[in-house]
Amino acid sequence: MGEPYFQIKRKLKQHGIVPFSSNYALYGDMSERVMSLIEAMRQQSRASESQDDLVDCRPGQAAIKSTQKIV
Repeated sequence: MGEPYFQIKRKLKQHGIVPFSSNYALYGDMSERVMSLIEAMRQQSRASESQDDLVDCRPGQAAIKSTQKIV
């Protein structure tokens, strides 16, 4: 399955590899927030089986208004 970090940390450092936490609760929360923002600003969106979202990025009135607010 995998090796404990303490056993391979020398190899990781040697190759410039930096380990990161797999905080799935945080990633799920962040994903939900991003998707809600996309949903609020989108013209067309559809979710596929693999949870990838396809968004029409052509400028629409909502996107133009949002951009004007930012700028």
